[in-house]
Amino acid sequence: MDQEKEKQQQLRLVQLVDEIDYNEATIKARRDELLEINRVAVSVNGMMKDLAEMVNAQGERISVVAKNVREAKDNAQGGLTEVQKAEKIQDEGQCVVM
Repeated sequence: MDQEKEKQQQLRLVQLVDEIDYNEATIKARRDELLEINRVAVSVNGMMKDLAEMVNAQGERISVVAKNVREAKDNAQGGLTEVQKAEKIQDEGQCVVM
């Protein structure tokens, strides 16, 4: 009977070792997967930072373009006013020499 009990214990020990090996392999696989997820997350984070910098730079460029458009509009309006004044002076027959 002792031999039977010893065989059962050895069998149980082998099963436990197999279970431990399986669990260790599973843990290693999950660890590797988590490391890959972390690597991808770091990469995505870098891309998002680059994208944020590009958006910021484009926003600055848009602000410059908008400022230039406002200035061009003001200059065009001022030019139109001067042309209208010159037209009025010409129509009235007044010639101003400077």
